[in-house]
Amino acid sequence: MCSFYGLMSYSRLFDTSVVTRAHARTLSTSNHLKRRGTCLISTSGNSTIRCMQLLTPATVANLNVAVRRKIIHKEQDLRTCKVIASLTEFCEVIHAGEICSAQWEGQKAVLTKVKTCLRANFETDKITKPTLQTIDNFMEVMDGLLEAYPGITIHAYRVSQDLLERFFCKMAPGRRTKTRPVENIMKLGTRLMKQQLEFWGGESSSDDDYHLIEKLDYVTPDQAEDEFMPYDLNGVPYEVATRRLTTNEAEHFRLLTGYGIAQYIREQLNCQACLSDLTLTKEEACSEVDGMLVANIQEHDEILANKNLEAEFPRLDVLNVFLEALGIYLEIMKFHMVERNIGKRTQATILKQLDFFKKRGSCPNGRSHRTNLLGFIIHLLLIDKNWIQERVKNLSEF
Repeated sequence: MCSFYGLMSYSRLFDTSVVTRAHARTLSTSNHLKRRGTCLISTSGNSTIRCMQLLTPATVANLNVAVRRKIIHKEQDLRTCKVIASLTEFCEVIHAGEICSAQWEGQKAVLTKVKTCLRANFETDKITKPTLQTIDNFMEVMDGLLEAYPGITIHAYRVSQDLLERFFCKMAPGRRTKTRPVENIMKLGTRLMKQQLEFWGGESSSDDDYHLIEKLDYVTPDQAEDEFMPYDLNGVPYEVATRRLTTNEAEHFRLLTGYGIAQYIREQLNCQACLSDLTLTKEEACSEVDGMLVANIQEHDEILANKNLEAEFPRLDVLNVFLEALGIYLEIMKFHMVERNIGKRTQATILKQLDFFKKRGSCPNGRSHRTNLLGFIIHLLLIDKNWIQERVKNLSEF
């Protein structure tokens, strides 16, 4: 991968600065991704480690936003984005934690697409041909194993015992201490990599063994399945003011508002009247520009860009009132975080200050639905469990 990045760096057909430019111009999106656990560590691939840090879904997500916002539009830039996305898909398959029959056909399709991209964009046999052969050999081995043992799961983390013994016997600390400082751990990691290079470079071999590869772990806890139980309405309000939000807080909460409406109003209550009062349809909220779907207002950019939440598009006045509610919530957390009944008292405080949550709208039960929606989102903020998303099954679509 580092070799392909080097080819792009020196070729006039590509411009590898697109990642840096996209990251700088879509900083708000980058910060949102960082909060979701997909931090963009590197914007260049001038070394093996930095290249692996670059070829991640976070990089592709930033580039996609930059293309959608027309920050990146030249043919040279778009070609670079396409190749980086393809190389990232290749890494996601090769560095997958496990491969089984249920996943393999989709992963094979990704590898086939990667081969097509490499043939179309790189003509240097010295790099391209061995890579294509590696992909073909990898697919042949996986096909053979899964055909012979269709129920197995192939893991890539096993290392030969002799390599581990060689490493740990030499690296054992001289003092009888139970822990090692961080600096020593980093030194151990560096020396382990050197041992691996010496081991494999010296034509050592071990039968029935897998190579040690880096584990890219994007696994997050599953969604909570229990339905939200509304708070009591007898909470005692706090006497607090509304806090001014930062840009990052506002972006995060706009997305959370759309997600909360989808989860509670759409999924749990299935109330179409409230859904119509509070949200726009995707057709109303977005327009097609040059074959791409674009949000009509900037406040919906985060919702459109996120492919995993299936959030609704709240109306602008709904977004604004929920941002006011967040300002109150944050001020309460500043002074009363550890107090008992914090959930229902926070709900009571916001209900006292914002009349929006007392209105019915077109739904006969609109007032209770809006009040409980507020409670549901407070619940998400307090426990943080429902807000953690399910594992991304196909990282190439992230």
